[in-house]
Amino acid sequence: MQGTIARRHRRLAAGITALALALALVGCSAGTPAPTNSEPAAEMDFDVAQDGFLTIATYGSNPPVNIDNPDGTLGGIEGDLLNSFAEKYGLQVKLQPTTFASMILEVQQGRADMGLFVYWTEERAQTLYYSSALLKVPAVVFTEKGFDYEGPDSLAGEKIGVIVGQVWAELMQKELGEDALLFQSQPQAAQALLNGQIKGYVTGLTQMFNAPLSEHQDEIDAHELVDGDWNMPESVLQNTGYNVVSCENSALATALDEHLQEMIDSGTWEETFSALPDEFTVDETVPPTQGC
Repeated sequence: MQGTIARRHRRLAAGITALALALALVGCSAGTPAPTNSEPAAEMDFDVAQDGFLTIATYGSNPPVNIDNPDGTLGGIEGDLLNSFAEKYGLQVKLQPTTFASMILEVQQGRADMGLFVYWTEERAQTLYYSSALLKVPAVVFTEKGFDYEGPDSLAGEKIGVIVGQVWAELMQKELGEDALLFQSQPQAAQALLNGQIKGYVTGLTQMFNAPLSEHQDEIDAHELVDGDWNMPESVLQNTGYNVVSCENSALATALDEHLQEMIDSGTWEETFSALPDEFTVDETVPPTQGC
């Protein structure tokens, strides 16, 4: 038996099997160690932190969005996009693993060129420049398998985990006070749920397919959050992910957007998305409102 997701009384139709197939198709995309085509590299009008490299800060694998492969290459949807982008400009992809909060700082301070899959907030937009939209992911609360979840009241008085820096953390702290426990990373929060230290874990659906939850899917359920749960608005429960660069290097995001449009025009991007379940969508491939 595998982990399931329910939106109150609705089961996820695509299920784990469909996403497993999707990961087999897009998750094996390997990083490009060096340009291999015979065409000259495109001229760069953006800066990079280290000559010859596109330095990408990540906060762990986030299938099907990004997969940090053991050999240091980048897979997933982000791998399809960024490996070909780097090759176009004669760059090598260099991953810089860290925590979510540190990833934001690395980009803001110019130690990394780009951070992966960040949700838009007005505050973040003051110090980060956003690329075009990549994917929309529903927010969920994970519980132990078989927990009788009928909404937030089911977890009243229980400890619920959230990740420092993620869009839900401040809102959950405001609503729950000490019952909202902050964790530095996704694996830490997930392990706390599996160990029984917390009763719920609020994050994006993609974490069901990331270790350690991916290795314990027979022990967890995911319940999709809806408008008003823990007084959170719909705008933070159906989140669109973007890549981010520093405000001083907005030309990098512009160049990436142009490359993404080339992939859309050629049909390559549609081919990537065709493998994904319907729950992972994007309304329109455009940047959000910029704040810097």
